[in-house]
Amino acid sequence: MVLFVRRAKTGDIGTEPYTCLGTAQFQSYEGSKPMQILWKLHRLAPVELYLEARAAA
Repeated sequence: MVLFVRRAKTGDIGTEPYTCLGTAQFQSYEGSKPMQILWKLHRLAPVELYLEARAAA
């Protein structure tokens, strides 16, 4: 699986671009509507993106 993420759906200039985090392996899931999926990345995420996601959680 190749995982792409974006910070938000839209931003100041319109649709936000996606960032490719590379390949990932499925680990587990929980719930439904919405479903939480845990992925194991095969390489580290960019530090800025990691810190931003961590603060949001």
